[in-house]
Amino acid sequence: FDFTLKAWQALGQTKPIMWLFGIEPDMAKLDPGIKYYTKPSNKEVNELYNQATIFVQTSRHEGFSLPILEAMAAGCPVICTDAHGNQDFCEDGKNCLMVDHDDVEGLTKKIKRLMNDKKLQSTLSKAGIKTANKYRWDVIMDRVETFYNEIAK
Repeated sequence: FDFTLKAWQALGQTKPIMWLFGIEPDMAKLDPGIKYYTKPSNKEVNELYNQATIFVQTSRHEGFSLPILEAMAAGCPVICTDAHGNQDFCEDGKNCLMVDHDDVEGLTKKIKRLMNDKKLQSTLSKAGIKTANKYRWDVIMDRVETFYNEIAK
C-alpha cells in the first residue's frame, strides 16, 4: 500500500479522493484525501467499483486476484503490478495498465494518464468486461465439464 500511497500523493493538488475499503479504517488517517469504507457489503463494493474512475492494486504477490477481476467486471479501468497471478488474465495496454513494483514515478504517470484520457478509460473498461466474462462461474463450469468429459473418454 505504501507504493500506491506515495504515487497518489505525488499527484499533488490534482489527486482525486482515494477510496479504500476493508477492515482497517485507521488507514483513512494517513491523508485527509482518503475516504474509508469499513466492511462494505458485496453490493456496496460493487457500487464502489461502478463509481470509481480507476482501481489500483499494487501487490508484490498475487494468486488469482479476484478484486482486479471484480473491478473489470464492473467496468472500472485497472492499474496493477505484474504480480504473479495477475499474469493469468491481465494484459498491459489491452485490459489494464501494468507498472513495475516500487516504480512510484511510473505509477504516478499511469494514474495521471488514465485520469486524463477518457478514450483509454473506455478501452480498458470494455476490455476488462470482456476479460471478466471469461471467468464467470457458468463459463468456468462449462470448461470444467468439458475437460472431465474429454478425459473420461
